[in-house]
Amino acid sequence: MSRPSTAKSTRYHLAEIIDLFPDEEPWCAGFAPSQGRRCRRRIHASDRSTALLDLASEELETGGYIDEFLDDLAPLVLCTANHQSQTDSLAASWKSQVQTFQTAQATQDQTAERDRVRERMTAVSKEVHVDTSSLRSLRRPDSSTAGMAAPTPRSAATTTTSSSSSATPRRRVRQNASTPAHHSTLIHASPTVGVETESSRRPRIAVASTPDRSGLADHARNFVARRCVEGECAICVLSLFDPGPCVENSKMSDKEKNRGKIQHKEDIPSTASSNRTFRECDKLKDLVWCKRRCGSNFHKSCIDQWIAACRLASRSTTCPTCRSLWG
Repeated sequence: MSRPSTAKSTRYHLAEIIDLFPDEEPWCAGFAPSQGRRCRRRIHASDRSTALLDLASEELETGGYIDEFLDDLAPLVLCTANHQSQTDSLAASWKSQVQTFQTAQATQDQTAERDRVRERMTAVSKEVHVDTSSLRSLRRPDSSTAGMAAPTPRSAATTTTSSSSSATPRRRVRQNASTPAHHSTLIHASPTVGVETESSRRPRIAVASTPDRSGLADHARNFVARRCVEGECAICVLSLFDPGPCVENSKMSDKEKNRGKIQHKEDIPSTASSNRTFRECDKLKDLVWCKRRCGSNFHKSCIDQWIAACRLASRSTTCPTCRSLWG
């Protein structure tokens, strides 16, 4: 049966769910047991029942509760002569049909949603695959370019030797690694050095460069320059040419002190200057200096006390000036 003309345009109409069209079939919706069919008595509330169907359809569309609409609709479509007693059973039958329809519709909607999600995921996967393929094609080097960018061992050694004047420390290490002595070592270590591949060359380069870098660091540390022996000791704040506070002045006999005074008075200026230079050089034996970084000078007796204090406090022995490890 066609949908009544008074029904509003919705996705599904209640009239189709319960198979009730009062405008086209204006007779009783009850069942006549004696006839074994639907009652054919006409009813006069078709307009009102149609309005209730439209309202119930709108409520059903929004997910509302329509049992009350069905309870009100049932007596309107039953004849008052014989079938008003079927109101409850007719309403219950409609409710069961509506529930079955809603369950089927929910399953259908879920299936449709899954299909849409699957289609979207497939489309996204294709886009990602295309983008990945484009990136791979951009990153894949040209065969001719790759061949030109990979030098042979002999050409690499020649290039390193010719550019030694402007090479970085790492290139200098690589150049040292290619000397005849090191080359002979590589020959004894690997009998197949004549046919070595790129993967077999890299480990030897890395192993050869590791001790060379440490050698460069030790070599740079040996170039720490000692500062001029002048000024004060940073520990006791006394002149570097004066004995440290821990040196006992009593070790020098009175005779030696007097002899130094007499010699200072009687010697001519040139002789006094020579003796002073000699004494200053002799004083260098009582001084030590930082060979790690700063090159500062200290009294040996002061630095001995400093080292003892550091060890007593379980601290690392460092330079009092630059805090580098002492040694």
